[in-house]
Amino acid sequence: MLSPPRFASPPPGYDARSTLRTSSTSLKPYLQLPHILSLTWLAYPVLSLLFVIFRLQLSSDEAQSSVANAKDDLLTACQAAEQAATAAASMPRYLAIATNQQFADAANGIMDGAREALILALTCMEAIINFLISLYRSTFLCFLELVVVGGLDLLISAVQEVRLMPLPTESLTNPFRSLPSCKAL
Repeated sequence: MLSPPRFASPPPGYDARSTLRTSSTSLKPYLQLPHILSLTWLAYPVLSLLFVIFRLQLSSDEAQSSVANAKDDLLTACQAAEQAATAAASMPRYLAIATNQQFADAANGIMDGAREALILALTCMEAIINFLISLYRSTFLCFLELVVVGGLDLLISAVQEVRLMPLPTESLTNPFRSLPSCKAL
């Protein structure tokens, strides 16, 4: 069978007068009032009170450091929340700055690309014009060489032809001699 739990019961009271009245002997109690009063600090309530005071003293030192730590943690949390709120409030500004920077970079990139394309187009046009000029010049030089070489060849062959021909002495004096006469008609 289970017995009910025992709670701490208070110590028995020490009343010197009650013990004197109830006793019928002439013996004096072993502990007189000064002795009993000197042992009162050993009573359960006093000892409990001393332990509670000691524990409160220890807890108060820990509580002071805990309060200081809690205060530091709270200040740190408040500063972090403030920084987060500041960053969240400044986020549109930062996003706008970054977007504007990206737009400016994109516009500059487009302008640089267009410049490079125009330089490339001008370089191509220059190469095409140089090619056409070289083609016309080469064609003109070829035609000029043909005219000069042809003219020289014609002169050389004419000079050789003149050299190979016999000198007509008689035919030069009467050019009509070799022609048939009209008498024969």
